[in-house]
Amino acid sequence: MKLAAVLLSLIGLYACSFPEYDATPTPSTGGTGGTGAALPTCSDNQRNGDEIGIDCGLAACSKACPPGQPCGGNDDCDAVACLGGLCQDPGCADELKNQDESDTDCGGEQGCARCTVNQRCRSTSDCDGGLCASGLCRAATCKDGIVNGNETDLDCGGDSCTPCGVGQVCGKTDDCDGIACSKGQCQPASCHDEIWNQDETDQDCGGSCSEACEDGTRCKVAHDCQSGICPITTLRCAVPSCSDGVANGDEPGKDCGGSCSTKCVVLDRCTQDDDCTTSRCVDDRCVPESATGVKLLTGTWTATASSTFGGSNPKYAIDGVSTSDWTSGVVQQLGMSFTVDMQTEQVFFSIEIDCLNTPMDVPNLVDVALSSDGNFTGVPAKPAVPGSTKMVITFGEAQIARYIRLSLADIHATQWWRIDELRVKQ
Repeated sequence: MKLAAVLLSLIGLYACSFPEYDATPTPSTGGTGGTGAALPTCSDNQRNGDEIGIDCGLAACSKACPPGQPCGGNDDCDAVACLGGLCQDPGCADELKNQDESDTDCGGEQGCARCTVNQRCRSTSDCDGGLCASGLCRAATCKDGIVNGNETDLDCGGDSCTPCGVGQVCGKTDDCDGIACSKGQCQPASCHDEIWNQDETDQDCGGSCSEACEDGTRCKVAHDCQSGICPITTLRCAVPSCSDGVANGDEPGKDCGGSCSTKCVVLDRCTQDDDCTTSRCVDDRCVPESATGVKLLTGTWTATASSTFGGSNPKYAIDGVSTSDWTSGVVQQLGMSFTVDMQTEQVFFSIEIDCLNTPMDVPNLVDVALSSDGNFTGVPAKPAVPGSTKMVITFGEAQIARYIRLSLADIHATQWWRIDELRVKQ
């Protein structure tokens, strides 16, 4: 009886010490007769023997346990962590390389953090701003062909790469190559971008910009400066003076008028009578106060006509010889013209036209138009002057022009047009 009680107590102790194991005897499969307990295996769907989980555990089965099974350490689990005695589901913070991670807890498509320099990768998308090369994440560079690091566009911008060009993405003007950053893009250079670029001699002025530079700013030629003065010794726009050879400051003419003590002479620019030595300013030019009757020299002048007789020449009308003349060679027609180019602007009060040798070739009416550039379009003609053998056209005020054009406003339909001599008088 005592032996039986001891055996029963041992069986009870066994059952209390290992509650997870099924101690129920199972039919024996070994031997040829009789029954007995089955040996534990790694495929009997039970946690028995040295197994730490059901049919798993490296010590007993050489097979790691899946998530949810008991474990004693990470080695007991199948590529997942052992926490709190159980194998956990894989995650991005389990300090293991699992799921589709390219390295421990980074890379892949499961939402894990990107891998850092020298961690394993399969593509550049696995890396944190760097390049995946030879299976490892590399540090970002300005020549890796991707937008990374602090670049604002492909291999440009930011604090270390070369500036970006027109149209590339930028965050500030310093990201751009000498051009402005506006609305997140590097803009084309202009004369209003507040940057010294293009061929400007200083910021937004000089060069091809319409705005000239202020005094003291950089210049290359006089045209770059508001003052018109760019000394070769300084290449800085100089302050205007009354002896710099340029019309600047409040001078209407070159070093004359305005606040200068020197007065402007005939044909100089002026703004008021007091600017001129003649005390007469008409249409912003200094002119004589009254006619002098002095004949202007014609030596360098040229003349043209709408038609000319074969043996004649327009220059004969301005050669100072009364016995030579210009002849049209065809009968008078409305609009027929004769033009004189005095080569430079001249000041005059009257024009005299002689046709003494052949009085019948005088037209009935002549229009007179004046021009400084040879373009008579839109230039109003002076009131038509009746033709006569000695026609004198007098202007009430001094005239300034380079070109004089005479054209017929009324004709003798059977006669040629002839001019013996044309004189312009101041």
